[in-house]
Amino acid sequence: MKKITFLILLITSTMISAQNGTVDFESGGQGDSWTWTVDQNDSNPPLEIVDNPNTAGLNTSAKVAKFTAKAAGNDWALVISDDIGSFTFDDTNSLVKLMVRKDIASNVGVKFEGPGGVFKEIKVASSVTNGDWEELTFDFKTEIGVTYNKLVIIPDFDTRSQDNIVYFDNLSFNAQPADTVNYNLEPIDFEDDGFGANFTWTVDQNDSNPPLEIVANPKTNGANTSAKVAKFTAKDAGNDWALVISDNVGSFTFDDTNSIVKIMVKKDVASDVGVKFEGPANAAKEIKVANSVTNGDWEELTFDFTSEIGVTYNKLVIIPDFAARSQDNIVYFDNLTFNAKADDTNNGNTNVVTVDPAAAWIGYMTVTNTSDGFEFQDFWGFADLKSSFDGQNIVLQPNFSTYAAALNGNDNDRAYWTNSSDGGATAGDKGNKNMQASSFVEPGDTFNGKDLTFQGTISSNTLSSDYTAKFFIKALDPSNSYIDVFNGSKVMDLPASGNFSISATASELPAGLVIQYGFEIKGLNANPDDETALGSIIIEPNTTLSTETINQISVSAYPNPSKSNWTISTQDSNIEAIEVYNLLGKKVFVSTEIGNRTVINSNGLSQGVYLAKIKTDRGQMTLKLIKE
Repeated sequence: MKKITFLILLITSTMISAQNGTVDFESGGQGDSWTWTVDQNDSNPPLEIVDNPNTAGLNTSAKVAKFTAKAAGNDWALVISDDIGSFTFDDTNSLVKLMVRKDIASNVGVKFEGPGGVFKEIKVASSVTNGDWEELTFDFKTEIGVTYNKLVIIPDFDTRSQDNIVYFDNLSFNAQPADTVNYNLEPIDFEDDGFGANFTWTVDQNDSNPPLEIVANPKTNGANTSAKVAKFTAKDAGNDWALVISDNVGSFTFDDTNSIVKIMVKKDVASDVGVKFEGPANAAKEIKVANSVTNGDWEELTFDFTSEIGVTYNKLVIIPDFAARSQDNIVYFDNLTFNAKADDTNNGNTNVVTVDPAAAWIGYMTVTNTSDGFEFQDFWGFADLKSSFDGQNIVLQPNFSTYAAALNGNDNDRAYWTNSSDGGATAGDKGNKNMQASSFVEPGDTFNGKDLTFQGTISSNTLSSDYTAKFFIKALDPSNSYIDVFNGSKVMDLPASGNFSISATASELPAGLVIQYGFEIKGLNANPDDETALGSIIIEPNTTLSTETINQISVSAYPNPSKSNWTISTQDSNIEAIEVYNLLGKKVFVSTEIGNRTVINSNGLSQGVYLAKIKTDRGQMTLKLIKE
């Protein structure tokens, strides 16, 4: 029994030594008796343990490793061993150092691999080529808390035209300096004393991949007063998804406290911005949110990663201009923050929801003939309904896609979708089918057994009276043909203006029901030529302000109609923001100079009707503006 106990202690001691001891290739030390496998190196000559060719300087060891990087090998010709055993990086071992002796200057790579496909690779360039030894440092502090079990060394990480001999030795695991500040999901603000500027950022999929630049903030008198920001040049010849990536965020797990990600952007074009996280075992989650401000101001975008709660990631990817482009576009971004999900659950018993572009919106269409005889129903693309988001606001319109597609179809298509008078040889000027377009969210079974309130605010409603617009909560029963257990009693008409709200109790939403909340537009499929005339409904997230408070705000616009400028003034409140939309719901103006008398420059706007959304310290309201 004593012998067995001693053997166990001996094995345990050896494992601990292997995991954290110096890999020195000495007889009886670490590395000498390990199994090393060479790969990606042409004929893959084995790693040799040889006498130190230069003991007179920095490295006085007797034995070292000798690696022959073949001319025909890959740039990343490597040697790997799993005899290092399983270990976890912490403050005491995450500063890795390696001695090398090389005749050429090139990158040296040190990489660790672990369970589930996790890995981390760092490259550091060598510079000493006169036959002396050089010690390189590889900082793995971003991997603190991550477990690995394989060591990979890439001694000559570069293209080569000849065989290169590289000696390496004394790979050691060292403690971080006492004043080291580890990143722990603090704001990525690119300041000298913050995080981001000190990260390693790699640009990819962007033509020549110009590096990310850390520059002075070009607009500090607005929403973003930071001194430093990131500058990304999205190249004309780059892919739509031209990106920049960093693994300096380290390994983290999404939870209730960090799953709402926000980022500020300054762009001259309106396009999607993508934020993506990658992790072990090919874990990946990407969310795209469109920016709308293009007048030189900063704008904050929100990305809801609550669906990833419990998932671990270790890489951050930003796609600043996620669209096709015909020119180089400059995008500035800053202040990426990890925020807590909204506390809207009333101790877990109530969910309060509103319009949110980050939610997973679903489209569904029911088609009937003009006599309301059923034709078909199916899931449709959200944009095909036609529904869309402009910033944080949802825009609801009649369906135009079916009429537009019929114009390019055959006679049967035109006869079916338009009021053609000649069997479809030519299209009629109107549609020919009643469309019930539903835009909704299915929040999942975590909403069952809890009170639910769905609310929002009508920013503008110019929809033609030929169409009906409703908002709803539904609860579908999968065991009974997915009928709505409310029988439509929680489908309500959208008001012409102001706030709206509808609720269902926890007892009305038991487990097993499929919960939906959203909107419905019903009416004839429409000719795109009539899009402006048919109008839209713009709905913004609920402001939680009472009607009484809103009615007390006094805001005026003059002259109105106007040929050039409008002046917006208030008597009893302070203006905080002004946004102007056209009748299709597109934001066309954002005021940068705010005061109790604010001028809106209408130069560049065509004649017609616009809606000004005015936010004050006492509430908000919408004014109709007319450009002559």
